[in-house]
Parts: sequence; structure tokens; C-alpha cells
Amino acid sequence: MVLRIRSTVTDIQRLFLLVLYIHLLSALGESPAKLVYGKEGESITFHLEEHPELPFQDFYWTFSDDRLAVCDLDKCINYSEKASICNVTFSLELKNVARDNDGEYTAVLVAENGEVQHISTHRLIVQAPVSKPVIHSSMASSLDGRCNVTLNCTAERGTSISIQWSWTGIHHTVISAYNGSLLMVSLDPNADGSFTCKAHNQVSNSSENVPVEKIKCNNNWDTAILVIIIVVSLAAMLLAVTMVMRTFQKRRRGSFNLQNNLGRGGVSCCAETEKTSPCHKTSSKPQP
Repeated sequence: MVLRIRSTVTDIQRLFLLVLYIHLLSALGESPAKLVYGKEGESITFHLEEHPELPFQDFYWTFSDDRLAVCDLDKCINYSEKASICNVTFSLELKNVARDNDGEYTAVLVAENGEVQHISTHRLIVQAPVSKPVIHSSMASSLDGRCNVTLNCTAERGTSISIQWSWTGIHHTVISAYNGSLLMVSLDPNADGSFTCKAHNQVSNSSENVPVEKIKCNNNWDTAILVIIIVVSLAAMLLAVTMVMRTFQKRRRGSFNLQNNLGRGGVSCCAETEKTSPCHKTSSKPQP
């Protein structure tokens, strides 16, 4: 209850400050700026809610304290190639707007008595139109026959792009998470319907649709698992063959070394035997 009372008091304070701000601007002869969005490369027109009271000394439009166009009771003069003022409605048209045209445009009236009045202010924000979005899908996991997929929607061009997802005819499907451009879903094998991604800003929008049939991952996932199994099996076989070859080479080297050692030992023994055995001594006694 206390929180509700505090919230109500805060809202009343904000409303009071807003009304006070508007009254102060009115007393100063100024009006709050109207937010206007323009599409890059196109034209935009600032209109006046009320026609200036006649007669007057001057009427002009300003941008960053520079005069774009000026009118008196006889004629209107444009000081910019991109800006033109209508001598009937006194509205201002900007041609081929770009990002550097962002800012406030103010209509100023100088009355006969010399009083200066800011009768209208427009704050322009120029945005580039969004391009057609592209939907990418990636398989995260496949459990209990379901396919958990993450969809990512992106637009290559545009200013201040917002992404919005929608879906139609989706049955047996769980939307597990939805965060801006990302959409995580759990698809049943019998799922149908489609997902739609909408990219938009204040001046344009574009959409892309993808049927569920195109993002099912049953076959793709089974193929991926099969490829992984084959690669792991080949690696295990290669490792086993390598170990067997190394073991065989070690045993062969050991047998060869043993034979060499035995051969050298036998020659030495025989040599010693020849020196000590009487049967191998040569007799000096002549034969009869």
C-alpha cells in the first residue's frame, strides 16, 4: 500500500512539472519541440498548426541558429538548396535528408511591434531504412526426439533497428526463450507452421518468413552424429595401429640386441678355451 501511494505521488509530481514546463514555454513564446522522423534520401515537410497572424514584419525558419528561408508580406527567399518555404502555408520542405540534417527546426515570427515569437519547433531524426532481414538457425541439442533450435534474425542495413518475432500455425512447439534477435524453440517431429522475423525502425520495416520444415534438424543432427562417430572411430583405429607398430619395433630391437650380445660372448669364450684346453695344443713330437 505504501509503495502504491509513493508511486502515485511521484506520478503527480511528474505531471505537475510537465504542466509547469509547458506554461513556461508558452510564457516565453516557445512551444515544445515535436519529434519528427525522416527517411534518409527522401523529403520531409514541417507544417504549422496555425497560420501566422497578418500583418507581420518577418517570418523565417532556422536550423542551428542559421536562417534557411525568410518571408515578408511580399515574397519568400530560400537560403538553402535543400530547403524551400511555401509562401501560402509557410511550411518548410527539406529535400534528400541525411544524417547530418538531424536537429531542431524552428519557425519564428516577428510581429509588427517587433516582438519575436517561436511559433513552432520540430526536432528531426533521420534514419536509414532497414534492409530485408536474414534468419539463421543453429542446432543446439536433440533430446527425446525433439530438436532444440536457436533462430537469429539480423538486418544488414538500417538505423536503430528493432527485431520482432511472430509465429503462426505452430503446434507441438515450445518457445523457451525470446530475447531481441534470438528465438530459442524446441521443435516436435510433427511440428508445422512458420516463424516470421520483422526488422523495423521509425521510417521503414521489412520481414522474412521461414517454414518449420526448413529448420527441422532431425536429418541434419543424425548426419552430424554419424560424422562425429566415423571421425572418432578412425582416430581410435589409427592410434591402435600406431601403438602396435611401436610395440613390434621395440621387441624386434630387443631381440636383435640380445643376439649380438650372445655372439660377442661366444667368441670370447672360445678364444679362452683355445688357450687353456690341452686338446687344442699343437704337439711338437714328430710322428712315427
